[in-house]
Amino acid sequence: MTTTAKQTEFHDREQWLEARRKGIGSSDASAILGANPYRTPYQVWAEKTGLIEPENIDDVPAVKRGRDLEPFVFKRYVDEEGVTPVTHDAPHLLFAHHKHESLLATPDFFMCPEGGGETGIVECKVMGANSASIWRESGIPLMHQIQLQHQLYVSGFAHGAIAGLDVEEWEVLHKPFRRHDKFLETAVPKLLEFWDLVE
Repeated sequence: MTTTAKQTEFHDREQWLEARRKGIGSSDASAILGANPYRTPYQVWAEKTGLIEPENIDDVPAVKRGRDLEPFVFKRYVDEEGVTPVTHDAPHLLFAHHKHESLLATPDFFMCPEGGGETGIVECKVMGANSASIWRESGIPLMHQIQLQHQLYVSGFAHGAIAGLDVEEWEVLHKPFRRHDKFLETAVPKLLEFWDLVE
């Protein structure tokens, strides 16, 4: 797996979480850019500056369900698309952009297209009925698209996909994406400006 990013492997979850607090991750990016309905830019700033402690949502049922089912979602995506999984040894892998080291990413999974080619990222989601309805009617939410674009920018990879499991219909919905450099030309300076306010 060739990437332009700096890679750090963590075998301890707490150390990985602590490292993530020292930069802007993909879910942070969607909140900073105003596309995350669950977090505001102020909340991200307050967490990064230590003003407030990040909410621990590890034991929230929906979060636990999503974490447990992500490997299943990825397997279904692999089977349906015929791509090749790309594995790594560390349970927690953190990327930092080669130039802007405050921009961080921990992609869910990696794959290569059938027949070989460049590594891509697969971001996996698990959806209840309401979220699945939004995906079907309006497309994949902007929040998730920004998460993937941030990951592609940090890693240097050019393509990826978002896959979501509709738990009611037991169906995996997915869509491929290319890195959107024009969007990133606008988004990245805003993220770096935000981080200047943290430091």
